[in-house]
Amino acid sequence: MFDKFIEVFTAGGTIDESRRVLGISRNLAIKKLKEHLGSEEYARIAKNTSISRRVEAARKYKTGKKTGPMPEETKQKISKSHVGLKHTKETREKISKSVIKRIETHGPLRSAESSKNAGAKARETKIKNGAYERFSTRMKGRIRQPMSKESKIKMSESRKKFFERGGISWMKGKTHTQEVREKLSNKTLEMWSSGKFKNSSFIFRSKLEIRVFDYLSSIYDCCHTFKIDTKLYDIYVKNLNLIIEVNGDYWHLNPLLYDSSFYDKSREIYATDLWEKDRCKAVKAIEHGYDFCTIWQKDLEKDFIGAINEQLEKYTGGDRH
Repeated sequence: MFDKFIEVFTAGGTIDESRRVLGISRNLAIKKLKEHLGSEEYARIAKNTSISRRVEAARKYKTGKKTGPMPEETKQKISKSHVGLKHTKETREKISKSVIKRIETHGPLRSAESSKNAGAKARETKIKNGAYERFSTRMKGRIRQPMSKESKIKMSESRKKFFERGGISWMKGKTHTQEVREKLSNKTLEMWSSGKFKNSSFIFRSKLEIRVFDYLSSIYDCCHTFKIDTKLYDIYVKNLNLIIEVNGDYWHLNPLLYDSSFYDKSREIYATDLWEKDRCKAVKAIEHGYDFCTIWQKDLEKDFIGAINEQLEKYTGGDRH
């Protein structure tokens, strides 16, 4: 009888259906099931049984009925009822943990193609509803405030988790049309000419570059992020009329560490092409009447002060004061 009692429950029977086999109370039946199956297995079977019963009841209820798409009026009512409502922090954390568990167990919630289609549909809806225009109007004339250190850390961690779980950048494999590139270029030039980009928080500066600038500033009158036409240079030493580029070994593919045929898949560029870009940038500075030098990350990490002074001696004759 006990085996039959277990069999009824594991086959999808309810607690009441199982307990009747032995003629015992509901609480005693649950206790015996947990002892025999283990608490986790009992909970799993009970949950699946509950879900399957609800699905079956729903199917039975819907039998013979045809349900079309939700009326637009109903959609609007549901949408309005949610306006202004916010989840508590506790609820947001629960939802986040649930989604993460779901992705880790079953993979991404959407396929790459499904995500692409959903994104395209969302953009169309925003364009249709004028969401982008409203945002642009609100932001017009505002100057972006520097992001706090805490926010930067949160965003960095969020991006890492996104890619670790198989996330794909929405721009991967895409290129802007010539028309879009021209618009972006013209807008950027306009912002430069209006002074919105002048030594602002829009400029990315590596930690190594900042260290070099701080050291040089203690000796000379320096300008951080110097612009010639449309090109930006790391440091300009006014006393020496010298432009200095602080190059990271990977980002500029240091010739001492990378072969000329090396291809960087993430940036889709060959080392020779990147070197040519850097060469043209140096030539432009020299053509405008400036002296120019490059200090590499490898040399700075080996001897920070020595690497800087070695370059300065070429333009100071050994007198750095």
